Amino acid sequence: MPIQFKEVDVSLRIAVSLSVLAISAAAPARTQPRPPIIDMHLHTSPWTAGALGDSVARRTAQHAILDSLNRHNVELAVVSGSYEIAQDWARAAPRRILVAAAFPCENGRMPNGGPRCYADGRTYPDTAWLRAEYRAGRLAALGEIITQYSGLAPSDPSMDPYWHLAEELDIPVLIHVGPGPPGAAYPNGICGKEPCAPNYRMQLSDPLLLEPVLRKYPRLRLVVMHAGWPRVDEMLGLMYAHPQVYADVAVWSTILPPDAFQAELLRLIRAGYGKRIMYGSDLPEMGKEIAAISEASFLTTEQKADILHDNAARFLHLDANKTTGRPPHN
Repeated sequence: MPIQFKEVDVSLRIAVSLSVLAISAAAPARTQPRPPIIDMHLHTSPWTAGALGDSVARRTAQHAILDSLNRHNVELAVVSGSYEIAQDWARAAPRRILVAAAFPCENGRMPNGGPRCYADGRTYPDTAWLRAEYRAGRLAALGEIITQYSGLAPSDPSMDPYWHLAEELDIPVLIHVGPGPPGAAYPNGICGKEPCAPNYRMQLSDPLLLEPVLRKYPRLRLVVMHAGWPRVDEMLGLMYAHPQVYADVAVWSTILPPDAFQAELLRLIRAGYGKRIMYGSDLPEMGKEIAAISEASFLTTEQKADILHDNAARFLHLDANKTTGRPPHN
C-alpha cells in the first residue's frame, strides 16, 4: 500500500504529482537504452484520491500516470486502488494496465487517506462479481490484499472465499506484508488529527503468517508485497518452503538508506531467490525505485532484468499468453 497521507484537495495532489514528473523528466537522459519494466505494485492513489467525481482531475491524473509509464519504459503495470479509475486507465492503455481488486477496504477506502475502492463503498467485493469481472477480462489479479491494515491475519476466515476463488481460477494474488507510514495507527500523528490506519499492526508483517493459507490453498500464485520487511529472515523461510511464492521489494529503497537497501536485497539474492524477486513502484514517482535496482553493483545484468521484468512476466504467465497483456483465463 502506498505510504500516503490524509486526504487533501485533489488539485494539490495532482499538482504535486505532475511537479515530480516534470523534475524527473528534466533529468539528463541516459545514454544506454532503458530496460523494459513490469511494475507489479502500482496504485491509482495518491494520483487520484478524491478525484472520482471530477472528470478533469481524472483525465489529468490519467495523463500523468501514462506519461510516467512511457518515460520509464514500463510496458505493463498491475494497478489497484480505485477499481473504477483503474478501469479508466485500462481502457486508455489496453494491454498495458492490469486491474487488480483491492480489499478489505475499511470505510470503503484504501488505507492512509486513499481513494474509495468501489463505487458502492463496499469493504469486501462479492466473489460472484469478481468471478464475472475475471471471466470478462476486466480483472487480472486480487490485490492489494490489505488485511494487515485491518488488523487481520491472512488466515482470517473472512479471506477463505477469496483464497478459494484465486486458486480455482488461477488468479494472481498480491498481499501487503510489511511497512506502512510510521505512526499510522495514532491520532495527531503523521497523517493529522485522525490516524491514517488505526488498525494497522506491524506484528502482522511476518510472512510466515501466510503458511496456513498456502498449506490450505497450495496452488495459489502469490506475491508478498514489500517482501515482508523487516522480517526478511521469515521471508527467506517462506520462499524456501513454498516455491510458488514471489516477492516484490516496493518502497525498500524509499524507507531504507542506500546501504541498508542493498544489504537487504543482497540477502534475498545470496539465498538464491533472484528468480522470484520483482519490482514494484507503489509510490507515484517510479524512477528512484528503478534506479536503486538498476544501479546495484552486486546485481548482474541478468539479475537486474529478472527483477525489473522477466520474473514478473513468468509469474503472470505472459509467455504462455504470447503478449504483454492480460494473463490467460481458465
